Amino acid sequence: MARRESANTVAVAIDRMLGDFELRESSKATYRFALVAFSRFLAEALEHSAPFAIEEFDVDILADYSRWARKAFAPRTAQNYMVAAIALMRWLDAHDRFESDVFLSRMERRVTSVKGRRWNYYVPRDIDPQAATVPSFYLEQELPVVRPARLALLRNRALTLFLYDTACRVSEALALTRSDVKDGTVEVIHLRNTKGGKRRAVLIGKLAQVAIQTYTGERLDQVTAPLWVSHSRGNGKCLSRQHVWNIVKEAARGLDLLETTSPHSLRHARAQAFRNAGMPLEWIAAYLGHASVDTTKNVYAPEVDVGRLTDMVHTYSVGGGSGSPIANYTTTNLPVSLDKERGAI
Repeated sequence: MARRESANTVAVAIDRMLGDFELRESSKATYRFALVAFSRFLAEALEHSAPFAIEEFDVDILADYSRWARKAFAPRTAQNYMVAAIALMRWLDAHDRFESDVFLSRMERRVTSVKGRRWNYYVPRDIDPQAATVPSFYLEQELPVVRPARLALLRNRALTLFLYDTACRVSEALALTRSDVKDGTVEVIHLRNTKGGKRRAVLIGKLAQVAIQTYTGERLDQVTAPLWVSHSRGNGKCLSRQHVWNIVKEAARGLDLLETTSPHSLRHARAQAFRNAGMPLEWIAAYLGHASVDTTKNVYAPEVDVGRLTDMVHTYSVGGGSGSPIANYTTTNLPVSLDKERGAI
């Protein structure tokens, strides 16, 4: 019997599910078409292109999709698309593909709880506040003498530092060659293979530059080779997204970070660090490559900055200004209550 590919990604899971369904081919085609919308949603919500790992799903995935679909499509279309997405979730649950803390029953309850309510489809997700420490897992390891293992560790150090510094999507990082980063001798590089197709500049920190220089300095290939390559079975070939995922996951487990920590967590951590330092949202959006600053705001500033709002209200308040009917009153000459004047209290 031919060995079946493990259903660890959405695309493979859809193929497997439809292969198991005893339906006419036309019905299967309808399901597949409906699930294209689900993949579109994942690309937006997870901020990277396919493949989408099942590990990235949490209990809010269906509720988030429901909000997104009701915003993007007519009610009947959104309902039909939800039927297909729920069928996929049930298939994944039946085949034990979810993480241990993700339960189908809870997913479906959360969908029910938001029906008929107007929500923004994006729900900010918890990012481990220590996600930026992922590179330290590899930086603190002793370099092996054996060449393949040594190159792999040098790569992992450089890669995790690079992902944090640049806040790149994995697909953007994997599209780079050695020459694109001048083997780590430049601070500013320009990404070309971006989600929106628009070039953007990102910066490589000093530590990441040195890590890349060390890594590429021990390689024997040409400067036109991919920047991030395998040093095991696929020796010399560009890493896959899944391989990058595994590199970050290994570090997250070693550092006891949240199970949801992924390469995308480094992007979030970098952007959140910018936000916490006071970097304007429009510049964060430019650095991340968001098409609209609204996307950046929804993710990194979903709530009003109360301190800034208070300052604005005090600055522009007209309630007690000149010409106001209460302009003559101050906190020291407010009239006492009638009850107090009458000695009631």
